[in-house]
Amino acid sequence: MDGVVFVVMAAVTATAVSQDVAFKDFDIGAVECGEMQEEDTVEDIESELVTKNSDKGGKFTLGAEDGSELLDEFAFSLQHSAGLPSILQADIHSEMARLHEEEVGGFMVGQVEGQPPPGHWVGQPAGPGSGWSRAGSISGSGIEGGYSGRWSAGGYGGQDSMQDWGWGDEDAISDLIAIRRVDSRDVVYENKKKTTKVLGRYVMGDVLGEGSYAKVKEAIDSETLIRRAVKIMKKRKLRKIPNGEANVEREIKLLNELSHKNVMKLIEVLYNEEKGKIYMVLEYCCAVLKDMLDQTPDKKFPVWQSHDYFTQLLDGLGYLHSKGIIHKDIKPGNLLLDQAGVLKIADFGVCEQLDLFAPDDTIITSQGTPAFQPPEVANGWDTFSGFKIDVWSCGITLYNFSTGEYPFEGETIFKLFENIGKGEFSVPSYIDRVLESLLRSMLAKEPQDRPVIRTIQQHDWCRKRFPRTGKAVSAPPLDGDPLLSTTVLPYLENLHYPSPPESESGGGVTPSHPDTTTEHDLRIKQEQMEAAGRPSSASRCAMEHRLVRKKSKTTSCIKLKNGCKTQ
Repeated sequence: MDGVVFVVMAAVTATAVSQDVAFKDFDIGAVECGEMQEEDTVEDIESELVTKNSDKGGKFTLGAEDGSELLDEFAFSLQHSAGLPSILQADIHSEMARLHEEEVGGFMVGQVEGQPPPGHWVGQPAGPGSGWSRAGSISGSGIEGGYSGRWSAGGYGGQDSMQDWGWGDEDAISDLIAIRRVDSRDVVYENKKKTTKVLGRYVMGDVLGEGSYAKVKEAIDSETLIRRAVKIMKKRKLRKIPNGEANVEREIKLLNELSHKNVMKLIEVLYNEEKGKIYMVLEYCCAVLKDMLDQTPDKKFPVWQSHDYFTQLLDGLGYLHSKGIIHKDIKPGNLLLDQAGVLKIADFGVCEQLDLFAPDDTIITSQGTPAFQPPEVANGWDTFSGFKIDVWSCGITLYNFSTGEYPFEGETIFKLFENIGKGEFSVPSYIDRVLESLLRSMLAKEPQDRPVIRTIQQHDWCRKRFPRTGKAVSAPPLDGDPLLSTTVLPYLENLHYPSPPESESGGGVTPSHPDTTTEHDLRIKQEQMEAAGRPSSASRCAMEHRLVRKKSKTTSCIKLKNGCKTQ
């Protein structure tokens, strides 16, 4: 799309002699006694302001004073503004010369001496530089092509009293805005320089993901050279969430006490009191199971891959339950993989830790994802078995791994909860009978009928070893990079090998300059990438819900090749 440059020119007009209009004292007592009438019309107030020109009260001025000085200052500013095209400079100089001639002339074109210009209301300042619009626009002052920097009342008390305040017609707007179409090849962008940020001993990279109150960036430990993930949260946003800060502090305290290969490990926590930010340094994970499922045509894993991830999930969840921790939000979106393919249970924002001397696992709240909630929650029970809620969520997750679908669905959350509350679901015929028995036991309607984690691990399907047949589902590429390379390297290069000053965009910018590009080139490149990555009709539906990683802005517009600077 061609670029469009808007150039707004507001020519200042001013009056040589200020015009005073008298107004009478504001009487509060009159208001209290009801002497001020609400039905007084605007015309009545105008006539009263003009006729009662007495010595009582103060005075105010209509129009701009010291018009000549303002005009000269405006002309000086336009003359010394950088980057204006020569054609605009010529138009401005001719316009300023014409305004000077009108100011010296004494009165406006088409104006009868001793009378206000046509279209003026009684008491409106008349004369050259009075600060009102030209003839044919809003107030019809009689100057052909004259600009005005103020907005007026079109037909106010005059010929067209129905016109509203503000810009009354298109002609007035066209007086102030000139639109020039610029070819996209003339819009030059400068590649954005990598600004290196160092947090403690961590060198920050690009943004990996972003949520409602936090974002996650990649980082590298400068001492160990290990990749990390830094979760950045602003206290200002956390305060807008009920118990936001308390939940984060509770999560930090909880993660500090956990240490298991299948549970996300918290490395350290950093605070910036000046900026009001909390930095949680976590293990780096390269993929989310939900993203991996979404990129496949049938949205499911091979049997052997489902078995591998599910058994790791049971190991991590069994560890949490042994610590009295109920996750309450087990789902593929909260299951991550590190670079070695080890599953990590993440997101403990809604988890609950039982009291050390609690008699059982009874809880009274459940804050997980609706599609993963058990029947007791859908039916509105007052208390729940916390461990059995996690078992149900694991059953829904395994069903999704194996079939690419969910056992309970609904067009609305009410319909979804109605179906969950009934507890009736079907298993596809291609599912193994042993796996079906496991699913039905974990998705039993009554909580007491569901097995505990230890019992599930002893099930025949979990103890079985599956051959690695079929193509494995891999992690989605990071910004087109299937190797998932680190994003910190460009920042490290900028930190240790900064660009010399002469290499920055200080000289002439050409389309072949390595640090610049044009809007046309960006559009062509985007179209090529879309054409190359456009899915076939068979897989388009499977990819429509894919999570898109947030990309950092890499370019900034610096100038137009014809000299009209836009930065």
